[in-house]
Amino acid sequence: MEGKVTSDRTAKEKAYAVWARDDQETDGALRGLSATAIREKGISVITLDEYLLYELMFFQEKKDLPDKKGITLCAGSRFSSIEVSMVFSLLGKVYVDSCLIGKVDPKICTRKVIV
Repeated sequence: MEGKVTSDRTAKEKAYAVWARDDQETDGALRGLSATAIREKGISVITLDEYLLYELMFFQEKKDLPDKKGITLCAGSRFSSIEVSMVFSLLGKVYVDSCLIGKVDPKICTRKVIV
């Protein structure tokens, strides 16, 4: 995981808002989709920046961390042309990592957003 993160959306030019389900775990309906498949289907999903803000708000409201059982694929952000970001919690800590855009794993799922 090296280099700059690029995202589908940023607040660099103008402010925007996103809505995501307020659930501890990811959207099960999107399980089994790679970042490539998500992009091909035109599904709007969470970026790394959006997820980190979501996680902070989730913790402040619920005093707990999201993604205790799974990993959120932040398919709206990429580290390179072949890597996307993913975030998970383990033993009370938050980790950011990357995976290949074609990876499919039952523990990795994304969060659909409405912009």
